[in-house]
Amino acid sequence: MLARTLLLTACVQGLDLTSNVVELTTTNFHKTSEGLWLLEFYAPWCGHCKKLAPTYERVATYFAEAKSGSGVHVAKIDATEHPGLAGRFDVKGYPTLLLYRGDRKVADFSGPRTYENIVQWVEKHQDSTGGTEIPKAKATSRSGAPVQPALVRGAAPPIKARLLSLMTESNPVTIGLYAMAGAGFCCLSLLGFICAVSPR
Repeated sequence: MLARTLLLTACVQGLDLTSNVVELTTTNFHKTSEGLWLLEFYAPWCGHCKKLAPTYERVATYFAEAKSGSGVHVAKIDATEHPGLAGRFDVKGYPTLLLYRGDRKVADFSGPRTYENIVQWVEKHQDSTGGTEIPKAKATSRSGAPVQPALVRGAAPPIKARLLSLMTESNPVTIGLYAMAGAGFCCLSLLGFICAVSPR
């Protein structure tokens, strides 16, 4: 009985039931059709994303409580799980913060990711109606068959996203393996060059 209680407590503590940050996926992304959305594209392994998390939660709480009725929603999207969405927004790194309204990207965030900077940036663009139109996820092939979201506008397939995450993680073993592979390729290239230019 005690073990079951401890397990249940551990599971509940792992869940943040009070978060004001909406977790968006390909199945619930339609929620973004109303209001202004601050979107964070993140990867679970990303150190900068983990560092931003408490600040991002404060921003979400600010717009949920202090700015009730502002129409600003704060959400995050796991780009490694939903590469189709990341591809639609041309996400190149993590975390990527942007503002989105309806079918338009209003602005990309750049600068120090502090609470004050993010809140001021959102409020600056809150009444903006311009932006860049984002293509719809429901694309069709030449035959008229629907294309899967991961294939829309050059999005990385799951295996490519996983390889990218392995290549960019800070695990010393992984970095060492890539360094050895790169050195081996350079040695083979040099050997080929020497063989090609040396007199016979």
